[in-house]
Amino acid sequence: MERILIALLPDFVGKEVIVKGWVHRIRQLGGINFVILRDRTGTVQTVFQKSEELSGIRNEMVVEVGGKVVSEPRAPGGIEIHVNSCRLLGDVYYGTSIPLEISNQRAFDRAELGPVLEHRPLSLRNSKVQAIFKIESELIWAFRQFLKQRGFTEIFTPKIVASGTEGGAELFKVEYFEKTAYLAQSPQFYKQIMVGVFERVFEVGHVYRAEKHDTSRHLNEYLSLDYEMGFIDDEQDVIAVEIELLKYMFSHTKKVCGAELELWGAEVPEFDTIPQITLKNALQLLEEKYGKRAKSKADLDPEGEMLICKYFKEETGT
Repeated sequence: MERILIALLPDFVGKEVIVKGWVHRIRQLGGINFVILRDRTGTVQTVFQKSEELSGIRNEMVVEVGGKVVSEPRAPGGIEIHVNSCRLLGDVYYGTSIPLEISNQRAFDRAELGPVLEHRPLSLRNSKVQAIFKIESELIWAFRQFLKQRGFTEIFTPKIVASGTEGGAELFKVEYFEKTAYLAQSPQFYKQIMVGVFERVFEVGHVYRAEKHDTSRHLNEYLSLDYEMGFIDDEQDVIAVEIELLKYMFSHTKKVCGAELELWGAEVPEFDTIPQITLKNALQLLEEKYGKRAKSKADLDPEGEMLICKYFKEETGT
């Protein structure tokens, strides 16, 4: 019998099915044994009539369950499976107890970072952690989709390079046989070269910055979403594409990741356009409205950026 995904079970009420997934939670109520089973599409309640059928079954084990799908308004999702067979496909090797409560969100949120990272293959199964990667995946899909629809070609640039491509950032050194090489801090030069080939290009790739930091604004390694385009009149052509790109990415993610965003209490920005201001006028605004004199005329510090955003949020609503 072919495996059925949990999300499709409402179409199989009254029929015998096989589902495969992880044991999400086990509970006993009034002599009836319930196992919540989880696969990549969701969870379903399964019912075991005899407690001995659960002998040896623990949370996060991988099992194959066979049984009949029945309507049950009291069950999560309004259906459940009455089990007639259960087969263990994969065990979890954590001794007598699992170190993290994957299905108990409050307990998981209280867990210290050390155990969460130490048992990463396990902690990644938590629904709230999964949501991060699902949202990331959909944002990147939308980034690619939008640009491909507008004639951009995806490129894949080297990440081991002979020198840096941007000033002001330290590089990670790499032993490259008898030479010294570096991890790429940006695909900028390659993008500019490839604009001379394809006119419009983009890349999704990792970049590296060898800078010690203790803020949430900096990362030593991150996934960079870059695009470059030729035959423009001025920067407004690039800005116009970026505004529409962001709107598309946010709209798509809101549509397909509603449950994941809700887990984090996150709201997707909605806007028609993005306010613009020159650096000169931004520095002047900071001084006149907030009494903040910039340390440098060449850039804004984090506080300055936040104040400028606050100003436009209050003035324009975006």
